Amino acid sequence: MAATHTTKEVLWLHKLLHQILPDLVHLPTTIYCDNQAAIKLITTDNYHSCTKHLNQHYQFVWEVASKGMIKPLYCPSEDMVADVLTKPYLNGR
Repeated sequence: MAATHTTKEVLWLHKLLHQILPDLVHLPTTIYCDNQAAIKLITTDNYHSCTKHLNQHYQFVWEVASKGMIKPLYCPSEDMVADVLTKPYLNGR
């Protein structure tokens, strides 16, 4: 689900940058994700009955990834920079 919202934001930013700088070279935007199953669904078009309720979200992200606009990349939770701002630190626990 987070990949879907991130992809929508990436598309919006691409449109904004294209209006400001139309000659900008379009390189894929890297999306860091700590969910390997989500990356697998995004990079392959392989769905089964257990993921049918996620079908619309990941189909959208898969289509954007197949066009080369985003590039999902695995990053462990420990290495996520944004997690420091979103999760409380409980004295090393």
